[in-house]
Amino acid sequence: MKQFFILLSLLGLAGCSAIVADQPETSTDSAVVEKEMVAFIMPDATRSVRWDSQDRPAFLAAMEEIDPSIEVLATSAPDDAGQLQQAEAALAKGAKVIVVTPITAEGAAALVAAAQKEGAFVVAYDGLIIDSPIDAYVSFGNEKVGELQAQHLVDNLEPGSSIAMINGEQSCDACIAFKVGAHKVLDPYFEDGTFTLAFEQDTEGWLSENAQKGAEQALTATGDKID
Repeated sequence: MKQFFILLSLLGLAGCSAIVADQPETSTDSAVVEKEMVAFIMPDATRSVRWDSQDRPAFLAAMEEIDPSIEVLATSAPDDAGQLQQAEAALAKGAKVIVVTPITAEGAAALVAAAQKEGAFVVAYDGLIIDSPIDAYVSFGNEKVGELQAQHLVDNLEPGSSIAMINGEQSCDACIAFKVGAHKVLDPYFEDGTFTLAFEQDTEGWLSENAQKGAEQALTATGDKID
């Protein structure tokens, strides 16, 4: 969870405070409660259930550990346009740090521009935003992840085995890296005939139903002969 301490540093740099709620109308003063605010913007469950079931609670717990007084606006959207709308809404409420997992590597550039206009920091989380001046990028060594997945097959499959590869959509920076890493390890075995690449598909929109269709197509095309 140490990566989330980036956020605390950014909040300190920003010196941010946002008006988030009026005091009860028992006072003649128009005093307001000031809170530091972070927006966490994810893909929605049409892309993967992990965002709501795993990443959201983990992020909220990490922020609670860093500073329980910080308000977190955790939202999700199905596309780049929806994430931009959520970022603009968070900025209007006073968020000074936007943490976002972009739907596409290029599509979140408008979100970064909107945040910069308001003097807010942007952290790309588990998905790089390219050609945009983000403030931080938190992720895994994604190409290494692909290499490890492939090496597991190399270590556990018999020679002559057939493999189907169902990749993520190649507009996603991490998805591209997973595929590159897997092919780096597996391609020599495909080329020398140790293994057969029986089917490969990039999954449009990251959607699980499209991945399922790909798996069904692989089985149909090979007569269920996928190892």
